[in-house]
Amino acid sequence: MAVMLDWSKLPPALAWVAAPAERYGRYQFDERIFDFLRHASPTDLADLRAAQRLWMADAPAINAWLDEYRITEHAEARLVYFTQVLLGYADEGGLFAADMLP
Repeated sequence: MAVMLDWSKLPPALAWVAAPAERYGRYQFDERIFDFLRHASPTDLADLRAAQRLWMADAPAINAWLDEYRITEHAEARLVYFTQVLLGYADEGGLFAADMLP
C-alpha cells in the first residue's frame, strides 16, 4: 500500500525539499544508498549537486524540521532524512567534485 505524503508539513521556504526527497529519499540505509551512488547517472549526479547546494544553505532549517517531525512517525521526514544521508555520502565520496560532474 502506497503511503500518502503530506508535504504541507514543510514550511513554505523548504517546499523545494519535497522533490529531491521523493526522488532520492527512497534509497534508505547504507547498502541501498551506496549501490545507487555507484550507478548514478550523470543527470542524477548533477541534480544531486544542485540539491546539495540548496541543502547546505537550508541545513539549519531542515534539521530543525527533522527535530519536529520524527522519521519513525512521518514518511516525509524519513524521505528528507535519507536524502540528507545520501547527499552526505555523495559529498564525502567526492562525487560532487568539479571533475566528476558532466
